[in-house]
Amino acid sequence: MRSLILGVLAFFLCIHGLLFGFFNEQGILTSLFLTALVFLPHELGHMAVGRGNFVFSPLLAVMSLLTSYMRIPFVLVGYTEVKDLKGVVAGPLANIILAFLAEIFSMWDNSLSILVFPNVYYAVSNLLPFPPLDGGTIVREKPVLWLLMFAPLLVLWAFH
Repeated sequence: MRSLILGVLAFFLCIHGLLFGFFNEQGILTSLFLTALVFLPHELGHMAVGRGNFVFSPLLAVMSLLTSYMRIPFVLVGYTEVKDLKGVVAGPLANIILAFLAEIFSMWDNSLSILVFPNVYYAVSNLLPFPPLDGGTIVREKPVLWLLMFAPLLVLWAFH
């Protein structure tokens, strides 16, 4: 649990630095909101389905903080150890579902559209087909599943 809390804090700092700058008190609620509805569903999906534990990486967190300060959108603060494909798929799938729900419901409440791009971006970056990312595992074990997850995200990214 301590590792997940450190991951949440590091992700929050990276997102806040990326969007608003590190020494800017504006946007704190937006950064908290995005952390709660982008990072947490992803990692909790891995943890719930894969019965794994989040592993905070100080090295990745420092790299992410530095790139966020330079406004480079690289945010990777750790990973969740899972033993099966279902657990690997659950993280990006949580972001995909949230992105599509936000896109659908933003037809009635435009404020929800703020959730589309961050969830799409986080899912796409995690689905890149390179180990140790989720996409590296999925494309190696089930390439068609990877394509079925990745293609709709590109469509959503292009047309949002």
